[in-house]
Amino acid sequence: MPQPLAEHVEKWTSLIKKERQAELDQFNALLSDQSLAELCAAGTCLARLHVKESRSALGGRTIVQFGKKNDRPLPAHKFSPGGPICIAHTADHLTPLFDGVVSNVSEDSIGLCFDRSQKIEELKVPRGTFAILPRIYETTFQRLMQCLNDLQHRDKFPGCELVDFAFHGRMLPTPNKG
Repeated sequence: MPQPLAEHVEKWTSLIKKERQAELDQFNALLSDQSLAELCAAGTCLARLHVKESRSALGGRTIVQFGKKNDRPLPAHKFSPGGPICIAHTADHLTPLFDGVVSNVSEDSIGLCFDRSQKIEELKVPRGTFAILPRIYETTFQRLMQCLNDLQHRDKFPGCELVDFAFHGRMLPTPNKG
């Protein structure tokens, strides 16, 4: 017996929200339980970084390259391309300013990609140093929630026949032979 669609969507929405809240709690605990020096020593944070360069990327995004003063090598860290991050002023108790994704990593710099919706001009002004911290997958959360919403309103969903088959036991249309 197929599970009702509304029940399925409600169950997954609840699970995704719980997972997101657990990630937020873990992130907040990380910041409140450890000092900046401890976070850096664990490789969870890169601190005292300066903006080396900024360039435009596809889709209106911006890639900002960060590094240490005098092009010194970055300390050991756990960041890799594709990982979600947030950037904060080092002197501002690590309050997150912007969310982004690691674009590239080299021995002496790390590139971060920021979405066009974020006003990152503040990063381009040389007034202090920045810290990079891991962040939850907020974009993934938003996409999953949008998919579940679209699934509930399946008239907009590209695979609505499959949804009807899986959740309502309706037959799939016969493919056109052409």
